[in-house]
Amino acid sequence: MSGFDATIPTPELPSGPRSALVVGTTAYQDPALPPLQSPAVDVRELTSVLADPRIGGFRVKSLDDPPVQELRERLENFLHDREPQELVLVYLSGHGVRDLRGRLFYAAKDTRKNRLASTGVEDEWLRRLLQECRSRQKVLILDCCFSGAFISGAKAGVDELPLGLGAADAGRGLAILTASRAGEYAFEGDSSAAVDDGSALPSVFTAGLVHGLATGAADTDHDGLVSVDDAYEHARGHVQDRNGEQNPQRSLISGEGRIWLARNPFGGRGASTLPPERARIGLQPSGPGTWVQPPPAPGPGIAVAARADGPQSPLDLAADRLAAAMSLQRTKTATQRLLYSPAPIPVRWRRSVARGVAVPIAAALGDARRATRFEPLPGVTAADATSSAAGGIPELFAVYAGLRSGRVIVLGGPGRGKSDTATLTVLEALKHRAALDVADRVRVPVPVLLSVEGWDPARQRLSDWLAVRLAADHRFLRSNVYGRDAAVRLVEEGRIALFLDGFDELTLGLRTAVLHQIDQYATHRVMIFSRTEHYEETVRACGPLNGAAALELLPVTRDDAAAFLAHCQVEPAPEPWHRLIVHLGAEPDGPLANALDSPLTLTLVRDGFRQDPAGVQELLEPGRFATRDEIVAHLLDRLVDITYRDVSGKVPSTDQPEPARRWLCYLAAGLDDRRSSALDWRLLHQWAPRLPRIAAFGALGMLAAALCGVALFNPAVHYRVHGRNDLAFGVPYLGLLGLLFGLAAGAVNEFRASSERRFTPSGETRPRRTNPTIGLVVGLAVTPTVANLSNYWFGLLAGLAAGGTAAVTAVPVRGLPNGTGWWASLRVRFALVAGGAAGLPVGLAFWYERSLADGLWAGCVSTLAIGLLVGATRPSPRARSLIDPATAWREDLRRAAVLAVGPGLCLGLAWGFDGNLDGLRLPAVVLGIALLVSLACMAAVSDSCRTTLVFLQLSRRGLLPARGMRFLAKAYRHRLLRAEGPVYQFRHALLQKKLAQEWRESLRLLPRQ
Repeated sequence: MSGFDATIPTPELPSGPRSALVVGTTAYQDPALPPLQSPAVDVRELTSVLADPRIGGFRVKSLDDPPVQELRERLENFLHDREPQELVLVYLSGHGVRDLRGRLFYAAKDTRKNRLASTGVEDEWLRRLLQECRSRQKVLILDCCFSGAFISGAKAGVDELPLGLGAADAGRGLAILTASRAGEYAFEGDSSAAVDDGSALPSVFTAGLVHGLATGAADTDHDGLVSVDDAYEHARGHVQDRNGEQNPQRSLISGEGRIWLARNPFGGRGASTLPPERARIGLQPSGPGTWVQPPPAPGPGIAVAARADGPQSPLDLAADRLAAAMSLQRTKTATQRLLYSPAPIPVRWRRSVARGVAVPIAAALGDARRATRFEPLPGVTAADATSSAAGGIPELFAVYAGLRSGRVIVLGGPGRGKSDTATLTVLEALKHRAALDVADRVRVPVPVLLSVEGWDPARQRLSDWLAVRLAADHRFLRSNVYGRDAAVRLVEEGRIALFLDGFDELTLGLRTAVLHQIDQYATHRVMIFSRTEHYEETVRACGPLNGAAALELLPVTRDDAAAFLAHCQVEPAPEPWHRLIVHLGAEPDGPLANALDSPLTLTLVRDGFRQDPAGVQELLEPGRFATRDEIVAHLLDRLVDITYRDVSGKVPSTDQPEPARRWLCYLAAGLDDRRSSALDWRLLHQWAPRLPRIAAFGALGMLAAALCGVALFNPAVHYRVHGRNDLAFGVPYLGLLGLLFGLAAGAVNEFRASSERRFTPSGETRPRRTNPTIGLVVGLAVTPTVANLSNYWFGLLAGLAAGGTAAVTAVPVRGLPNGTGWWASLRVRFALVAGGAAGLPVGLAFWYERSLADGLWAGCVSTLAIGLLVGATRPSPRARSLIDPATAWREDLRRAAVLAVGPGLCLGLAWGFDGNLDGLRLPAVVLGIALLVSLACMAAVSDSCRTTLVFLQLSRRGLLPARGMRFLAKAYRHRLLRAEGPVYQFRHALLQKKLAQEWRESLRLLPRQ
């Protein structure tokens, strides 16, 4: 064994609670205080390290951009409520300002630099709070300019009393760490933590603290613990290596011994066996030379086994930090959904009895004597036919962890609690992982719960999508501490277990592609949560997922429902609640008991009647509800009010229940009238009259063109058309053209199809045989261009010829091999025939009006512009599915922008060169005209622009909000709507029916005009 393997177990931190208040201010109302970027990153990174139970073990409260009064109150309450044996840490990052008397003030969001005494946090006030705090161990960290002034006003010397002397047990006193001296600035932007996406960087001082704690590099004496003095020394070295103009300071007031700040996450090591580069790991990018011996990464299990006996590598540390982040995230989700309080609803499941959804259970269980995909996780026995038959959350985790195939499908109907089950199972898996020692923990993947929203499996591999999502959601995986490619390596080495929610919200084509990706490429454990009918449909289309065990969620039992409702109220329960609970036991087969058999309906009762116990009486009225569906519909009737009410029971200032309910009722009635359940935002233009929107297009076009006329036909520009260059001619002339072009664009927008491709019933798209929209756009671009240079009859003929050719050629190119990319083939990218049909008349017109050279130049430019335009609108040779409404909205805007560039450039060049301009005026006019025309063309072909006008139109009548897509997205997040491909649906058909009925009743009650 080499000396590097002599790892000492990490000692425990001194007993007693540990609390931290972490504050960062980035935005300031006073213009004299410029905004900062680093404090937000400082708060996030330091909170993560301090809250990690393997490192700091603190209970952390964080504040971002608090007003001064709130900050004062939070500081005072935090320090006042502490116990003597408690370790207290206060961290402040932001602007530090000194007044004329040299006093230091921490600047809050609303601090005014010329009124520091009344709007800032004074150092003397904070010092007094710290001295009056009952805790014997206090740490103050100031990362702001002039922060050393805090120490100058304290009783102890600045650098004269080291913090690391004394006994090995817990010390006492007030330790102060500052980022700079009293007269120095503190700087942002530590380049060692930079990421490629341009996001904000942590401050230099805090980056040193975080690096030292997260990597264990601050533990220079190798005892497994990091004292305040250890952390300071590491951070000071970190700062001075990067910035000689900043000198961190420290002080200990009325103290003795060591104050232990954190544990070394790598464990302790004997001094004789410590690798010399270990002390520098926090100051260098991770990679060869900064770790003992980078382990190989051939595949899952091998890389893990190679480091089981040694200290954790940066990738191990990244996995543990990801697990801590997921635990905080999922715990917050469980708290918000009240999964644990007032009482959990027991989750019960059994092996699915649905026919044709899964392979035999023996194929999923595997055989220890044969090669299997996965071995059971440490601490879990292999799943067998008995343990996988039925159970609750602990047994569901055991199936996930013990199944040798690593594939589990959890099925359930609407409202059965699939998403909540996923959250609880992930938390169970995280709890199991955290309880293991280091040697076993590195063999357990981090469970990650993700929605499939935004993933197109037809274009992106599962591993690539998963790595991108991890790096985007957890930016620390892109830092140098763990390696810039940490997310990719976690996925490739099988260090991630994927819990996939929202499978049923994809179209059938995408669901089959997802199963294929998992079947062929997934090298990690996968758990899928889906509605039963959608998964059955997918299996019928492509076959079952190999090796997957299919489980189904069971209805909530009567006893569990009664126990849950009993825990929702005080004891003894109010009379209506008591009668409800007794009724469930007395009539277990009645409609009410059958209705309260799902987590959805039980939580509706809990949330809907908690503040109105008398309302429970409605459920018990004899003869009022004859069926289960009637009771469910009655409960769903309260869902909107519950959804848009905050936790205090009050109504927020935005998205109030009354208008939100009216908007949802209107949508439900509109879908009901059309005998549809799919709310496709691309077809909402059919819900309102077209003429107002066409008129709006014309008015906007006329206004924009008239303003352009003022800019072009003023004496400074001398733009000339048909020999005229005066405002009296130019403004009406361009205004009329703008009106005509706007009306044409509006008509094209309204009467064209909803997409350049037809949609199949499954949500997939098929190419059209012709593309009339692009034909109209090209025709509208060529006609005025040619007519302005020659005569209007020639312009009209040229426009018809160019538009017709574009409409016929803007279709998929046949004969290309499968998988040909968008830009891979010149035949797809450039439509030569369509470009030539437009460039030829434009070139002839320029030749006729100016010269042969100008004609050749204009013809070539027009051919290139229109050819690229038509090529850009050609669909892919293969059918493509749209992922979700938000992605479909963005894709539509991008497609419209690409489509609009060609006509804009073509008209800009033609009109610019026809004005007899020179110098800088020529490109300014060309770009100005091109921009206006491009915006008009974009509006003409964009479903998003058309739908935006529909929302504005309907908002004037109070039927929908002006920002309709934002409202729909919120309703989706609130779980009122669900997404299936690019369209929304009401999550429950009964909810749509109930709201539609309410809308019709409201119309009948309106007074006749």
